[in-house]
Amino acid sequence: MSINNNSLWTYAMLGALGIFGPILFPDYTLSIAYLWMMVLMASTWDTLGGQMGYNSLGNITFFGVGMYVSAIVQISFFYEGGVGEYTSAMGS
Repeated sequence: MSINNNSLWTYAMLGALGIFGPILFPDYTLSIAYLWMMVLMASTWDTLGGQMGYNSLGNITFFGVGMYVSAIVQISFFYEGGVGEYTSAMGS
């Protein structure tokens, strides 16, 4: 299997973009990092939930508990009375 000259230049340009891209476009790097995280999560879910037919409810439980605790901590941080003051203010 031989690599022709055009594909060699293509690989060289992609490699140069990968090396010098974060230096030239720093905000772009963060966007690409978020994109790759979402691609990784989507492909993992596709493998577990779609192709294998395995639904892992433990992961969803940890996600839900983490979000619940995060919400409680944020409410307690921004309201001095904590969750009680927040819920009474929303109810009245």
